[in-house]
Amino acid sequence: MTIISQRASRISKDMVRALAEHGAQVKGQVRKAAENIPLDKLVLSNVASRANKVTYHVGADETFKALMDMVSKAEKSFHIETFIWHDDETGRKLAEALVGKVKTAKEAGKSFDAKVLIDSIGLKSGYGTDDKKILEFLNANGVEARIFNPKMVSLQAEGKLPLTHRKLYIADGQKYQIGGRNVGDEYFKGEFHKKWGDAASKTTSYHDFAMTVEGEETTRIQKEFFKNWKTAGGTVPEHFPAAKPAQGGNTRLGTFITDPLTGDKSLKEAHLKAIAGAKREITVISPYFADDDFVAALIKAKKSNTEARAKLLGQATNKHERAAVDQTVPELKIRALMPLAGEKGKDLNYQIDMETAKQLLDAGIEVRLSKGGTMDGKAIERFSHFKGMTVDGELLSVGSANADYRTYHTNHEIVNIVADRQKVAEFEQKVVRPDWEAGMPINQDWIKQNSTWGERAFRKVFEALDFLY
Repeated sequence: MTIISQRASRISKDMVRALAEHGAQVKGQVRKAAENIPLDKLVLSNVASRANKVTYHVGADETFKALMDMVSKAEKSFHIETFIWHDDETGRKLAEALVGKVKTAKEAGKSFDAKVLIDSIGLKSGYGTDDKKILEFLNANGVEARIFNPKMVSLQAEGKLPLTHRKLYIADGQKYQIGGRNVGDEYFKGEFHKKWGDAASKTTSYHDFAMTVEGEETTRIQKEFFKNWKTAGGTVPEHFPAAKPAQGGNTRLGTFITDPLTGDKSLKEAHLKAIAGAKREITVISPYFADDDFVAALIKAKKSNTEARAKLLGQATNKHERAAVDQTVPELKIRALMPLAGEKGKDLNYQIDMETAKQLLDAGIEVRLSKGGTMDGKAIERFSHFKGMTVDGELLSVGSANADYRTYHTNHEIVNIVADRQKVAEFEQKVVRPDWEAGMPINQDWIKQNSTWGERAFRKVFEALDFLY
């Protein structure tokens, strides 16, 4: 509830009633007013765990080091679920590390439970490597590796193509890494070859993000892994070890998913609730920006805020009432950051993003194009595969979710929503602020000047069909 301390003579009774409709109480004038549900309770409800320790990883090298450290320190198990695992330098290093853990445990008369789940479509990436060799290597050396949805199509799933787009790395059921990084040089090295083996195709690797979580939420993450492991024909243990509260950890967070086989869309519900509950700011960073419901929710939030403010300010008769309006219904700033170009230049994803940008700009939402964020404090050009959302400095969403139709309907996806003002502020300082400042502001004129007539016509036609992509 917003408490506004003003003398009765400064704010009229009509304005008091108008402000009360938006959850404000003018001290001494209104005894009771509508209560605003805190954003974290609105979204997380009773699904959140509390005793977690969160660490952010921005750079490719630091993220890979954190991942390899997790493997090295794991004592009993390491489980991975990923969309892509390339048979390149990065892919081999991680595979060899897992095999090494199994071998060392065996030599000591112990066992080490190493499981890997890779999507069938992700294995056909067109990168130039024969990624099935990774599966063969792992299985031949004591790591149980499986293909998720080997037939690719499922009549039981919405969209009929239920690939796993998740990126999960889980150590001992106590600690995990989550974010947007698959296994491959383009995700975990400073540079990579767009076409494996072609030296002329060497370029800067993707801009991406991951976070490590230690603590109670690992139990839920472990269960989500085994749900898909079972779908792939794997055996699920009867009991899961309870994750220990992280020492010194007090970050509250929850896990949300899309599961096209069970119809679970808690991820979409959480994102839409967060947008609808926003009061001050929303920042969305995504490489693929096309889900109609998600885009409509952003536009509706901006429009509703603009209309409410206009109505209240129209009723205000003095500076005190205008100040009360600004305090009760502040301007909602919505920012969208998408790549300057797709993975393959002006590809289909880029065209869809530009149509979305046009719609957002029409609604008064700020849009910038990312050239790839920053590295060592300097702007750098590279494809931004980064995905995340912050709301009101209270919530942060991190995981595999893009802002596209597949994310909310037909892929297996997973995110953590963090409700910790200190951790959200750290994320904004490390990622949002430098990426936004390095981004290029655009407007409708820019889109028109940088698009052909054919591109603009194509976007309008395809926008109605983007749910198919």
